[in-house]
Amino acid sequence: MLNRSLLFIIINSVVLLLVCDFLFGKKILKIINAPPEIIEIKPTEKNKNFDYNFKTNLNKKFFYSKFEYKICTNSLSLRVDCNKNTKIIDKDFDILFVGDSFTEGVGLDYNDTFVGIFENNLNLNIGNLGVSSYSPFNYYKKVKYYIDELNISTKEVIVFLDLSDAENDLNRYKKKNKSSTLQQVSKAVAEDRFNFKLELRKMFPLIYEGLFFLKHYKLPNPKYRYVPNYPLSAWPYTKVNYDLNKALNLNKLYMTKLYEYLKEKNINLSIAVYPYPNTLIYDKFNSNYVNLWKNFCLEKCKNFFNFFPLFFENKNKLNFNEALEKISLYYLDGDMHFNKLGNKKIADKLISLFKN
Repeated sequence: MLNRSLLFIIINSVVLLLVCDFLFGKKILKIINAPPEIIEIKPTEKNKNFDYNFKTNLNKKFFYSKFEYKICTNSLSLRVDCNKNTKIIDKDFDILFVGDSFTEGVGLDYNDTFVGIFENNLNLNIGNLGVSSYSPFNYYKKVKYYIDELNISTKEVIVFLDLSDAENDLNRYKKKNKSSTLQQVSKAVAEDRFNFKLELRKMFPLIYEGLFFLKHYKLPNPKYRYVPNYPLSAWPYTKVNYDLNKALNLNKLYMTKLYEYLKEKNINLSIAVYPYPNTLIYDKFNSNYVNLWKNFCLEKCKNFFNFFPLFFENKNKLNFNEALEKISLYYLDGDMHFNKLGNKKIADKLISLFKN
């Protein structure tokens, strides 16, 4: 009798949990995962030539996630050292850096970013064209615009390519070219995503969240950023749910356009690559990502800066604990971007290469 009573209680409890989760799970998770109330004012504005850019002459504090930092820009919309006179601009640059949020240096004051550290340690005139969520489309368009329309000059352009460039260029292409082919690709992706896990997540979000936490309990928080299939950085070592060949072909197309444009202007092109936290956990030293751009650079680049060895310490693959230790040491807490120490590590290596 006791066993039947116990079984009855268990069954009713499970049913009650499922019903509550189905009816209220999303609302409960929304309360639990509510972000802190931070008013974010975007430091960028639309630009018809390359999508968007920093506002001019900024001198304000902003938030990236939970990280407060200061952004200063000059009349060219370049991020600069807030302690320097932004009204005096020498348009004859030795080096232009371009990239996305890693190159911009989100979450950090300028002098703690690798571009700022590099600039402060070498007697060179440096310009930073990097802005969050840029990809090769923006790199090409922005560099061309600044040289042709704003009349700046430079001896070298260093592109810090990002793992997210693949998906970002593809998404931009989809927005600008809403063709039937792309609609078919989107439909195929949507059909591919229809699976048990996603249906479980929709119907019973609390249970799904609990199971997800148990499965990945060893990973840092927020766990979704460190899972093997994190969409921004997973493509070199696992299957992704978008047209990877199309995405990489777009990356190479715009980088080739940039190379050809700079070649006409007698300006050197260099490319740099670096790892995400997920890279250190799941990928290897000799990543497909590294090989892709190393091969691209063979007859096109002045330099190919590979920062993977810095973080893999010349090991083919890190074990899980080694990867977590480096993530804790070199990346912003709970984020994929480098912290002060990670930026310094990049800058110190770059400085040593230029001094030698």
